[in-house]
Amino acid sequence: MRKYVAAILASIILFNNTAYAQIALSAADNFASLNLKPGDTYETTITIGNSYSQPTRLTLDAVDGTKSQSGYFTAKLASDEQFFFGKWATLEKNVFDLDIGESASTKITYKIPENATPGDYSGGITVTRERIDKETVAQETAQLSSSLKAKSRIAKAVYINIAGERISDFEIGNLTYKKFPGRNFEMYIDLKNKGNTTIKITVNPSNKSLIGETENLKQVDLRLLPQEEVNLPINIGEMPLLGLYDLQVNIKYSEIDLLTEVEKPLGEVVKTTQLIIIPWDYIILILFIILVTITFIELRKMYIRKIIKNSSNYVVQRDDTIASLAKKSNINWKILIKINHLNPPYEISPGQTILLPNRKK
Repeated sequence: MRKYVAAILASIILFNNTAYAQIALSAADNFASLNLKPGDTYETTITIGNSYSQPTRLTLDAVDGTKSQSGYFTAKLASDEQFFFGKWATLEKNVFDLDIGESASTKITYKIPENATPGDYSGGITVTRERIDKETVAQETAQLSSSLKAKSRIAKAVYINIAGERISDFEIGNLTYKKFPGRNFEMYIDLKNKGNTTIKITVNPSNKSLIGETENLKQVDLRLLPQEEVNLPINIGEMPLLGLYDLQVNIKYSEIDLLTEVEKPLGEVVKTTQLIIIPWDYIILILFIILVTITFIELRKMYIRKIIKNSSNYVVQRDDTIASLAKKSNINWKILIKINHLNPPYEISPGQTILLPNRKK
């Protein structure tokens, strides 16, 4: 067993201004960043203290590390399937009932498998507060939100580098986009870390219009752990009703040592795609209106031709008027002036020959 070197690393979560839990980690070297080899065994001691305002139960777990949706470190739940750190780490004891101000220690052992793949791994030591003293439940329930009143969890990240051949293999998919309600758009690009190192990625997206105006969008920074992949969304925002745009992402990626934060540049890639915005719903509506209008005009022409076909020449008499002749033929006076091509003020004279529709029965 290696000698212990005092190092206190604290993670604190507050409950209002008085109640909080604390975990103190004492380890050889640096507990939060370790260089190990396949087959190595590493042991250290974890000390936890109850800084709540009442006796409580604390449960320790060793779990795999993962990423939150925002790209930051988070620890898996103990109930989740564990693949590396959650399997490698063993706690001598993990449940503690502690009085106010009391602390306790337990040993944790990391056993790195002989066939462990070299590369970077992340894990977490979590402390879960599982029980609140019955006498203070009512008081704390009144103070805390419902999500915190009965159970809470804190976590401390642990990074392990397994020595061996480091393989950096980064894959970038095609750039795509998607339309959301209104005129909001998002770009998407698939990023996959196929190697055994951690990849640091910087994405600089932009949007260029047909007239040459370029809008630089918000830069995105993230890290991909070994074998991790993500479909990265990039917000474009609200776009005009009609237009042609060139979407582009400039992706710089490098291998990063989680223990030293030293970066090794690996490459730079530019991905582009074209965004064509056509308001099909408006276009369909306009085409429908045009079609209805043309149909109405054609039907009206057909009706007029039918009226003319069923009309006879008529010589205007002395007392005839457009209104009286329309009434005589039992048609609208507007139809009469239409088939005779009469202009305002629509006057007719005795002896004038006009078309008069045969009277409708």
